[in-house]
Amino acid sequence: MLTALYEKTPSLRKVSEITGIPISTLWYKLSKTGILNKKTKITQTYGNELLIGTYVGLWAGDGSRYHNNGFITKIHLDRRNETLIVFCKEIINNLFKKEVKLYHDSNQGNQASMK
Repeated sequence: MLTALYEKTPSLRKVSEITGIPISTLWYKLSKTGILNKKTKITQTYGNELLIGTYVGLWAGDGSRYHNNGFITKIHLDRRNETLIVFCKEIINNLFKKEVKLYHDSNQGNQASMK
C-alpha cells in the first residue's frame, strides 16, 4: 500500500499526511523497497524559454550554489520584498514543480534565502 501511494504521490510529506505515519518511518520502510527518491535532482523543466530565462537571470544575479551532500541552489532576497518572493516561488514551482522554502538569515539584517 505504501509503495503504491508513494509512486502515485512521490512525496514523503504527502504520504505522511494521508496515512498519519511519521516521515522517518516512511523513509525507513520505503528505502528498503528501493523506490525511494533520495535525491531531488531536476531532470525536466515544465516551462517555456521565457520562464527558463527569467530563472537563469534571477539565479545569475542573486543566486549561489554550494555542495552539501549534493548541490543546493539558493537565491538571495530582501525578506521585506514580498512581491519578489512570491514571484520567485511561482517561477520555481512552475518551472521545476518543486516547492521552495524561504529562510531568514537572522544575522544578516533583512536578507533571506530561498532553497
